[in-house]
Amino acid sequence: MQTLHAAESSQGASLFTESIEEEEFLSPDVAFKLDIVQKDANSLSANFKIEPGYYLYRERIKFVLAPDSTAKIVNIELPKGDMKDDPNFGKQEVYHHDFSANILLSNVNGNVKIKARHQGCSEKGLCYAPQTKDFDITFNEASPAGNIG
Repeated sequence: MQTLHAAESSQGASLFTESIEEEEFLSPDVAFKLDIVQKDANSLSANFKIEPGYYLYRERIKFVLAPDSTAKIVNIELPKGDMKDDPNFGKQEVYHHDFSANILLSNVNGNVKIKARHQGCSEKGLCYAPQTKDFDITFNEASPAGNIG
Protein backbone atom coordinates (compact mmCIF):
# COMPACT_ATOMS: atom_id res chain seq x y z
CA MET A 1 0.00 0.00 0.00
CA GLN A 2 1.39 3.37 -1.02
CA THR A 3 1.52 6.09 1.61
CA LEU A 4 1.24 9.67 0.40
CA HIS A 5 2.49 12.63 2.32
CA ALA A 6 0.52 15.87 2.21
CA ALA A 7 3.04 17.50 -0.13
CA GLU A 8 3.24 14.61 -2.63
CA SER A 9 1.09 13.64 -5.57
CA SER A 10 0.24 10.01 -6.37
CA GLN A 11 3.24 9.98 -8.72
CA GLY A 12 5.52 10.81 -5.76
CA ALA A 13 6.41 14.28 -7.01
CA SER A 14 6.34 17.13 -4.55
CA LEU A 15 3.38 19.46 -5.02
CA PHE A 16 5.50 22.32 -3.71
CA THR A 17 8.23 21.99 -6.34
CA GLU A 18 6.06 21.27 -9.37
CA SER A 19 5.55 24.37 -11.44
CA ILE A 20 1.94 25.41 -11.38
CA GLU A 21 1.04 27.47 -14.40
CA GLU A 22 -0.83 30.55 -13.25
CA GLU A 23 -3.46 32.01 -15.52
CA GLU A 24 -2.68 35.52 -16.64
CA PHE A 25 -5.60 37.90 -16.81
CA LEU A 26 -5.77 41.37 -18.30
CA SER A 27 -6.69 44.32 -16.11
CA PRO A 28 -10.34 45.32 -16.64
CA ASP A 29 -9.22 48.61 -18.26
CA VAL A 30 -7.36 46.60 -20.92
CA ALA A 31 -9.93 43.79 -21.31
CA PHE A 32 -12.82 46.26 -21.69
CA LYS A 33 -11.84 49.60 -23.23
CA LEU A 34 -14.49 52.30 -23.38
CA ASP A 35 -14.58 55.69 -25.03
CA ILE A 36 -17.61 58.00 -25.21
CA VAL A 37 -17.78 60.64 -27.94
CA GLN A 38 -20.33 63.08 -29.30
CA LYS A 39 -22.25 61.49 -32.17
CA ASP A 40 -24.43 64.46 -33.12
CA ALA A 41 -26.10 67.47 -31.44
CA ASN A 42 -28.22 65.26 -29.15
CA SER A 43 -26.44 61.95 -28.80
CA LEU A 44 -23.33 60.16 -27.67
CA SER A 45 -21.66 57.00 -28.90
CA ALA A 46 -20.20 54.70 -26.23
CA ASN A 47 -17.61 52.57 -28.03
CA PHE A 48 -16.58 49.35 -26.28
CA LYS A 49 -13.51 47.40 -27.36
CA ILE A 50 -13.45 43.88 -25.90
CA GLU A 51 -10.31 41.77 -25.99
CA PRO A 52 -10.59 38.18 -27.31
CA GLY A 53 -11.46 35.71 -24.54
CA TYR A 54 -13.46 38.27 -22.53
CA TYR A 55 -17.11 39.34 -22.47
CA LEU A 56 -19.39 42.02 -21.00
CA TYR A 57 -22.84 41.48 -19.52
CA ARG A 58 -25.50 43.48 -21.40
CA GLU A 59 -27.64 43.95 -18.28
CA ARG A 60 -24.70 45.38 -16.36
CA ILE A 61 -24.03 48.26 -18.76
CA LYS A 62 -25.40 51.51 -17.31
CA PHE A 63 -25.02 55.21 -18.09
CA VAL A 64 -25.93 57.95 -15.60
CA LEU A 65 -25.66 61.72 -15.97
CA ALA A 66 -24.30 63.91 -13.19
CA PRO A 67 -27.05 64.96 -10.72
CA ASP A 68 -26.63 68.66 -11.58
CA SER A 69 -26.91 68.06 -15.33
CA THR A 70 -29.61 69.85 -17.31
CA ALA A 71 -29.41 67.10 -19.94
CA LYS A 72 -31.53 63.98 -19.63
CA ILE A 73 -31.05 60.50 -21.06
CA VAL A 74 -33.99 59.79 -23.38
CA ASN A 75 -32.92 56.35 -24.66
CA ILE A 76 -29.98 53.96 -24.69
CA GLU A 77 -29.68 51.66 -27.70
CA LEU A 78 -27.54 48.56 -27.26
CA PRO A 79 -27.02 46.00 -30.03
CA LYS A 80 -28.21 42.43 -29.64
CA GLY A 81 -25.67 40.27 -27.81
CA ASP A 82 -24.97 36.53 -27.62
CA MET A 83 -26.84 34.29 -25.19
CA LYS A 84 -24.54 32.58 -22.69
CA ASP A 85 -25.25 30.10 -19.92
CA ASP A 86 -23.03 31.89 -17.43
CA PRO A 87 -21.73 29.92 -14.42
CA ASN A 88 -22.16 33.01 -12.19
CA PHE A 89 -25.46 34.53 -13.32
CA GLY A 90 -27.28 31.87 -15.39
CA LYS A 91 -28.60 32.69 -18.89
CA GLN A 92 -27.29 36.14 -19.82
CA GLU A 93 -26.97 38.25 -22.93
CA VAL A 94 -23.28 39.11 -23.37
CA TYR A 95 -20.93 40.86 -25.79
CA HIS A 96 -17.81 39.01 -26.96
CA HIS A 97 -16.88 41.58 -29.64
CA ASP A 98 -16.48 45.34 -30.03
CA PHE A 99 -19.74 47.29 -30.16
CA SER A 100 -21.21 50.76 -29.74
CA ALA A 101 -24.12 51.94 -27.62
CA ASN A 102 -26.07 55.02 -28.73
CA ILE A 103 -27.15 57.38 -25.96
CA LEU A 104 -29.90 59.82 -26.98
CA LEU A 105 -30.10 62.98 -24.85
CA SER A 106 -32.45 65.93 -24.43
CA ASN A 107 -31.76 69.43 -23.03
CA VAL A 108 -28.09 69.27 -23.99
CA ASN A 109 -26.41 72.53 -23.02
CA GLY A 110 -22.62 72.62 -23.43
CA ASN A 111 -20.95 70.11 -21.11
CA VAL A 112 -22.27 66.65 -20.27
CA LYS A 113 -20.81 64.63 -17.41
CA ILE A 114 -21.69 60.97 -17.73
CA LYS A 115 -20.76 57.96 -15.64
CA ALA A 116 -20.48 54.59 -17.38
CA ARG A 117 -20.67 51.33 -15.46
CA HIS A 118 -20.10 47.82 -16.82
CA GLN A 119 -19.13 44.34 -15.69
CA GLY A 120 -17.51 41.48 -17.53
CA CYS A 121 -15.56 38.26 -17.23
CA SER A 122 -12.78 36.23 -18.79
CA GLU A 123 -13.78 33.02 -20.55
CA LYS A 124 -11.17 31.37 -18.27
CA GLY A 125 -13.44 31.95 -15.27
CA LEU A 126 -12.38 35.25 -13.68
CA CYS A 127 -15.18 37.77 -13.25
CA TYR A 128 -14.32 41.37 -12.53
CA ALA A 129 -16.01 43.70 -10.06
CA PRO A 130 -18.22 46.32 -11.73
CA GLN A 131 -16.10 49.04 -13.36
CA THR A 132 -17.02 52.73 -13.36
CA LYS A 133 -15.57 55.42 -15.59
CA ASP A 134 -16.42 59.14 -15.73
CA PHE A 135 -16.53 61.15 -18.96
CA ASP A 136 -16.79 64.91 -19.42
CA ILE A 137 -18.03 65.64 -22.95
CA THR A 138 -18.12 69.17 -24.35
CA PHE A 139 -20.88 69.29 -26.95
CA ASN A 140 -20.23 71.22 -30.13
CA GLU A 141 -23.22 72.92 -31.72
CA ALA A 142 -22.82 70.93 -34.92
CA SER A 143 -22.23 67.22 -35.07
CA PRO A 144 -18.57 66.21 -35.52
CA ALA A 145 -19.44 64.94 -39.00
CA GLY A 146 -20.94 68.28 -39.95
CA ASN A 147 -24.53 69.21 -40.73
CA ILE A 148 -26.29 67.28 -43.44
CA GLY A 149 -28.75 69.49 -45.23
